[in-house]
Amino acid sequence: MEESGGGPEGLTDARAPEVERSDGLGPDDGGSGAAGVASSAPGFVPAYGSAVLAGLCAWLLYVVTLAPSTAFWDTSEYIATAHIVGIPHPPGNPLFVLVTKVWTLLLAP
Repeated sequence: MEESGGGPEGLTDARAPEVERSDGLGPDDGGSGAAGVASSAPGFVPAYGSAVLAGLCAWLLYVVTLAPSTAFWDTSEYIATAHIVGIPHPPGNPLFVLVTKVWTLLLAP
């Protein structure tokens, strides 16, 4: 009679033997994560420098293309009507006007 948890291979516990992954990242854990994810590799370091560089490039592009004041058409009209909770033009955009009024009240000094 066999011991509890034993099998024909002579295993003494219920766990399956470790199986080497085909991508070389180590033993397969039975599908508890995405196959080939580099974060499971030992010595993995996230690229924080690249993320900061990308963020700085996006911020610099924003600053370079920033308008010196309000624009001529709809943007200035929406800013003014948000302040007085008015209707910018016939179709309105009441949700936009109400949301911007709430934000101006919340952010007011």
